[in-house]
Amino acid sequence: APGKSEALLKYRGHGAAKATEKRMIGNKMQIRLPTIADRPYLNIVPSYKHVGSGIAADGSLAVDAQVRAKSATVAYVPLAGKLFGAKTVSRELKLRFAEALIFSRLFYNVQTWVANNSFAIKTLNKVYMQVLRRIADSCRFQSTNNVSDLQVRTVLNAPSVECLLRRRRLLYAPKLMRHAPPSLHAMLQTIHCPKGDVAAPWSKQLVNDLEILKKFHGSKLSEMPAPQVNATAWTILMMDFSLEWTQLVKGYIEYQSPMTERVETVSNSSFTFVCNLCSCRPAFKCAKAVASHQRTKHKITNALGEYLDDSGICPVCSGNFHNRVRLL
Repeated sequence: APGKSEALLKYRGHGAAKATEKRMIGNKMQIRLPTIADRPYLNIVPSYKHVGSGIAADGSLAVDAQVRAKSATVAYVPLAGKLFGAKTVSRELKLRFAEALIFSRLFYNVQTWVANNSFAIKTLNKVYMQVLRRIADSCRFQSTNNVSDLQVRTVLNAPSVECLLRRRRLLYAPKLMRHAPPSLHAMLQTIHCPKGDVAAPWSKQLVNDLEILKKFHGSKLSEMPAPQVNATAWTILMMDFSLEWTQLVKGYIEYQSPMTERVETVSNSSFTFVCNLCSCRPAFKCAKAVASHQRTKHKITNALGEYLDDSGICPVCSGNFHNRVRLL
């Protein structure tokens, strides 16, 4: 990424400026490779795509979430009307197709996340709810019978994104305990901290997941100790009773989504601008929003464009706006 890569590798101390200049080749920062390599330089980039995931230099989940959302959207758009909007296909079958074709891309390997990034969760939820609303035949803003995301998930018996991530972590935990190398086990148990050894973020997240699962299955797991007090008992349950553990995790479901739920600040009656071209007649807050919707969905552009050329000169006042976009 020209213009941004130079901030990803920093030198400090005496001679830092000269060392940085040596790395700059053109407007990119690069590392020279040995002569036996198949290329002369290794580019330093802020992020890259690897096996369906996005890896960011700063460890942020935002890049990964955007890669997943884009991949899922590419798979969803060609099927939006023909499959998920078809009246002859049942909801149950649509949900199965969505799980196999769309959500498999959206939630691929997401159990390794430390899901504390609200932007990343909202990015996944945007595509997730777009598919569910199409299946439920309920667009976001309608002039009548406007329903929330929570109501859509409840009707379709579809868990929230947070619930899906929690399920995947709980099912992934016993596999991790069986097959992970000892070095990974050690890293997940403790990390060095100036104030002492503290649990790794993913491990703390898993303990919180176990607490939520225990609370949900209050009668079934009443005799289990608190996971932060006695984690060994939970490890035995996961490892020795894998079938029962899978049933417990799959039986856990929550529709609430505190991190992504929209707060309704206005009533439905305030959406007075309706698109008459849609069968569901969605309503919007202003005329500009309707125009934006019709331009995107119905390909209706501004009629003024028929009278303007690429010179950027207004035919009425002869003012020069330098380009067509500014002139419009």
